[in-house]
Amino acid sequence: KEGTTFLGDGFWLSYAIQHIDSVENLPTIFHNEPLSGFIVWSLYRLIQEWHMSSSPHLAFALVSMLCGVAFIIGLTFLTLRLAKDKSDRPWIFMFIAATAGIQLFFGYVENYPPAYAGYVIFVLTGILYLRGAFSIMVPSVIFAILFVFYFGSLAFAPALLLLYLEVIVARRYMIAIVSFVLSVTIAFLLIMVSGYPLGVFEPGLVDIR
Repeated sequence: KEGTTFLGDGFWLSYAIQHIDSVENLPTIFHNEPLSGFIVWSLYRLIQEWHMSSSPHLAFALVSMLCGVAFIIGLTFLTLRLAKDKSDRPWIFMFIAATAGIQLFFGYVENYPPAYAGYVIFVLTGILYLRGAFSIMVPSVIFAILFVFYFGSLAFAPALLLLYLEVIVARRYMIAIVSFVLSVTIAFLLIMVSGYPLGVFEPGLVDIR
């Protein structure tokens, strides 16, 4: 699958990733998407080592399509949970799938496919938690990973806080503390693995768009 670059960012990313020699340099081009950048860059280096392709687009395209598969699977399960009436499920699925973000999953050279797919999975696990199928730990950890995929995912923090509020109201304080600590630890470790320095969250260094 060929990568597509509908906007200027794609051309810049394709050029810049070829000149990154170390994981510590990733924040220079993946400012707000640490884990997305780390995965694409690691895949790009692997493709180069295996001499599969000289095009930097291939790594972006593969990640894009894999995220598309995850998005469809997550959306399918989400639709099953949202609609009790079977006749409503195809309409809900198509309504969500037909949004403009679907273009991210056809080889689009961008940073956001993992985060877009992650949103659906976070919502799904949140619903499953509220219905008693999961512990709060599952959506909390999913959110931590989603945050490292894209810092702008903080916009979904109120949804996570509502889930934690339900846990606190039920007086399950220990599971809330353990889930929070585990999630923060996972996010921190993933940020470090992705090459981000300890001072990445100092004022002015991160621009959440």
